[in-house]
Amino acid sequence: MATPSFNKRVIGEVVNDTPPGPMNTFSAVGDINGNGLSDVVVGGRNGKIVWLENPGAGQEWNQHPRSRSAISAATAGLTYS
Repeated sequence: MATPSFNKRVIGEVVNDTPPGPMNTFSAVGDINGNGLSDVVVGGRNGKIVWLENPGAGQEWNQHPRSRSAISAATAGLTYS
């Protein structure tokens, strides 16, 4: 069996603007906008939520900051309000 290989690629960054320590984060992966590509949603303890939109191979991921009341977790069929 071949050993799997992985390439690390940074697709976005969410900064903890509530010092002094690292954020406790939550992440979810799923097709948020229905384009057939896996997107990423990252949230921190400070209430900051960012949707990282997957534009397809070789393109820069788009970052969409959201408030807790505006994000819909389409992958789980739930809406946070």
